[in-house]
Amino acid sequence: MVKFCESLGKTIAGWLEENIRGKLAENEIKAITEGLLRATNAAAVSGGGPLWAVNGVACVSHGRSRHQEIAKTIEQAKLAVEKDLVGTLRTELAAAREKLKEAGFEPFTSA
Repeated sequence: MVKFCESLGKTIAGWLEENIRGKLAENEIKAITEGLLRATNAAAVSGGGPLWAVNGVACVSHGRSRHQEIAKTIEQAKLAVEKDLVGTLRTELAAAREKLKEAGFEPFTSA
């Protein structure tokens, strides 16, 4: 979904640029298309993100990430540690499993 969103953003930005050229000032067109690209490119906004199903903090970013995106990924990892993301998820998942168990639904039993 992330790749689709990034690709769609680039496609729409290109289409907009072609179709509104001459109708708006170049700086307005640039502001609109750059805003659209930022809104549809998660890596540019947050770098990478946490890797789920790991008992600890591990963040991944795209292989072609630039130094700014790598720095943002490191910031995401730091924030995950500071906010105890793993502990919070563990607690919330345990609570959700308990509620499901109380309701008679136990899909998370081990074999």
